[in-house]
Amino acid sequence: MSSVDSFGWIAANGIRVGSGIDERLALATSIEVAAWSPSLLDQMTRFNLDDQISPTGSLELLSARRAWPYPCWENGLVDAWDDIPTPHALAAVAHGLWSDIERRIWVAQSKVLLPMIDSARRGIIRAYLDELSKHASPSSPYTKKVYDRTIKITDPWSFEWFEMITLLDGAVPLSHLRIMKDLKWVRDSLSHGKTIDKDNIKNLCEVWEEHVLDLMAAPVNGWDWPRTGQTLRMTVGPSGAGKSAWANRQAARVVSSDSIREEIFGTNDTPRNQGHVFRMARQRMAMVLKSGEDVILDATNIKTTDRKRIATSVPPDCSIEYVVIDRPLSEKMKTRGERAAGLIEEHHQTFGASITECLDGDGLPNVRLIDLRENSAGNQ
Repeated sequence: MSSVDSFGWIAANGIRVGSGIDERLALATSIEVAAWSPSLLDQMTRFNLDDQISPTGSLELLSARRAWPYPCWENGLVDAWDDIPTPHALAAVAHGLWSDIERRIWVAQSKVLLPMIDSARRGIIRAYLDELSKHASPSSPYTKKVYDRTIKITDPWSFEWFEMITLLDGAVPLSHLRIMKDLKWVRDSLSHGKTIDKDNIKNLCEVWEEHVLDLMAAPVNGWDWPRTGQTLRMTVGPSGAGKSAWANRQAARVVSSDSIREEIFGTNDTPRNQGHVFRMARQRMAMVLKSGEDVILDATNIKTTDRKRIATSVPPDCSIEYVVIDRPLSEKMKTRGERAAGLIEEHHQTFGASITECLDGDGLPNVRLIDLRENSAGNQ
């Protein structure tokens, strides 16, 4: 017999797997511990959730109800389970074979938790891809030493928990850093053959429901969005170009990076890390599009990498418009207001350096260009 047989027996008896970690873990543990015994599996599926997840106490009570001979093939208390000779769980308990029961619990936890933790790893990488991309690229790989080997990482998707925690320290909220450390601990424990006790399982369930799910993202962008013809409009232009004035005259909802910056830092003039500002802007932009409405992302978007990161977060069957806005440098300098010294000039130069790619829609087929620059050739 194998775990596939037990899952079939479970389905045939109308038992369904729940959506939470604890429910999935409870059923997986019952299957692995009961192994090839349908009668024990039937009993374990009737345990309460905590006893299914951590069944040792209940197994001791069940085992004490009769005298179990030492398990062997001859007396029918050992059988092949997933190609491994496996004693009946209650006979194993009766004869102190706890290491075998512990191994089965570990197998169940590994099957459920390791794939979920890796999904969380990828979700966190996706959430902080802008920050992690600074540390790993083909032109500037991340280098680490493992014993006498040197490993070069050119793709941020290859980062493991240690690198993520190290590189994101100081760039993400402390609560997210603690979550990563908790998930790393669970992964490391299981990878070294150690089971997770019920208190830590409970903590993991709480952390997952309250925090991790919010960081998860499907690899298929916008899979749950209604297709209503909604459009993302991205303003593209340097500081002082008049982007916000244009955006506020439109009928669509506006997500403004300046407003979010003031919301977070209390000022629009801050030298601190801006990653959190733009992550929040992308999240709010996505929520509007998910509701089926048009949205305007009011930000500079003058760097090609920034534009493409935003544009490729939208499904390729949704429309994007680059709204290019600029004024002569002399006019921008006259209305610089309280902007930091040198900001207008720096943005002016950066915008000029990436304008060719911008006017080409960054090579993306779902991007349409609207050129509102003064002295431009007109709309395209």
